[in-house]
This record gives sequence, C-alpha cells and structure tokens, in this order.
Amino acid sequence: MGGGTGPVSHDLLASIRTVTAGGRPFRIAGAHDALTARLAEEAGFDGIWAGSLEMCASHLTADNGGLPLGQVLERVAEMAAAVGCPVLVDAATGYADPGRTVDECERAGAAGIVLEDQVAPMTNSLRPHGLRLKDPEQFGKVLQKAVGARADEAFAVIARVESLVAGEPVATAVRRADAYAADGADAVVIHSRTGHGRDVREVLRRLGTDRPAGVIPTMYHAVTAGELAAAGASFVIYANQGVRAQIRAVRRVYAEILHSGSSTAAEPELSTVDEVLDLLPPAE
Repeated sequence: MGGGTGPVSHDLLASIRTVTAGGRPFRIAGAHDALTARLAEEAGFDGIWAGSLEMCASHLTADNGGLPLGQVLERVAEMAAAVGCPVLVDAATGYADPGRTVDECERAGAAGIVLEDQVAPMTNSLRPHGLRLKDPEQFGKVLQKAVGARADEAFAVIARVESLVAGEPVATAVRRADAYAADGADAVVIHSRTGHGRDVREVLRRLGTDRPAGVIPTMYHAVTAGELAAAGASFVIYANQGVRAQIRAVRRVYAEILHSGSSTAAEPELSTVDEVLDLLPPAE
C-alpha cells in the first residue's frame, strides 16, 4: 500500500540536531501533495509536514482522523519522491493499528510520524470544543507499539501533547511529555490554541533541552522562530499556511477573471506557464 520509495533515507532527529547546532530551529512547512512539498523545499524549509488539515482540506474531508490511511500514504509517497528533505507524517491518533501505520509510513518514504494523545475519533485541535485525551498510560502503549514496529531506528516516533488545547495546566503538559519520553517517544510536540504562546514557552522551559521538542505556532503566529528556539523549541511546524494561502489566492484570481471577463488583470499574480513546466520532469 502507498507505492512508496522504500525504507526511510532520512535521519530526522540527526537533521534537527545539525540545524539547531547552527543556532536556529529546524523549520517544517505543511504540504498536501508533491507540488506543495516541492514549493516548500524550494522556499528553504528544512522538512515537510504531511499535515492532516492540509490533506483533509484538499479532499474536502472533515479533519477528524477520517481520511483513510491509504489516501494519506499515497500523498506521503508522492511528497517523499518529490523532495530531498525529510517528510514528517501527521498520523493523528495512529489509526486502527499504530504498528501498521509506522510500517506503512516507513515504506512510503517518510522520516517519521507524529501521534497525538487524543481519543479517537479525534477533532481538529483548533476547534474550541470536543477534544478528549487518552490516559497517559493508555497512550504510552500506543507509543510503545509504534516504536516497536519500526524497521529503522532512524525513523522518528514523536508524541504530540494536546493537554494545553484541552485546557489543562502547564504542569500536566510537562508530566505527559515526560511520560511519553519514558515510553520511547523520540521527541514531543507541544500544541496550544492560545494567541500568545506563553503556555507553550513555559512548557518548553520546564522540559529543558535533553530531548527535541517542537511547536505548531498557528495561533500564536507573531512569536518568531528565533523566540521559540530561545524558549527551547528545536523544531517549528508551520502546519497549514500553504493551503490557507492557496485557498485565498485561488478565490481572488477566479473572482477577478469573472469580474473582468478575462484573466489579464490577474496575470501579475499568476506563475507563468514556463514556471509550471519547469517544475515538471522533462517529456520523454
């Protein structure tokens, strides 16, 4: 399943350590297909986030973990084949069998997965209601199964802590992150819906720098990557800005064409046909 590129060829954690040694965080951009992954890599991002929201939006499917694993794997394989940087998969709650999910993502060419501690069926973390969390011990078993299933130890299994989103205090997020590390997670992602990000930065401060920790600053977007790194973040995921930019730009261009009766007024906002063709392999 997935038609992938074979075993993982990227050591994501080693790449993160190399970049952070240079004084900045490892920056990851959300993508939903080969084209958006390639554009993110061209822009200079260090890695690709095969994000649930972006992929669900591209399929017009609810972001509740319901996009079938087979469709996710097809997109992951396309992205991994299109770029030379690591692809990190948003694997929601792990699907029915987290061990199989790890195996399939490895085969698709991913460098790692992120598993979140929500109860399935999950809800998008940026929704204000409906988020329920697994007991840490229960989620620990998910992580243990995922870690035990990987064929290559370089394949990263990362735990996403959703307790701040659920309204729990900073101390709870720290305890969960510590427990998940003990269960074998290679790194953690601390998520929050606050607009200031102070809670995330406090969790990062308490965790220290003994293991990689990442953040997703969708809501606290004014906090810079440098500020997040100073707080202790080793990687930053810009999870959905690509698809959000695409939606607004396409709507604007289509509306202008209908309003003007031609595409001339919109042409300055469009890539040339040559730019599109240059992204494609040469015709045989």
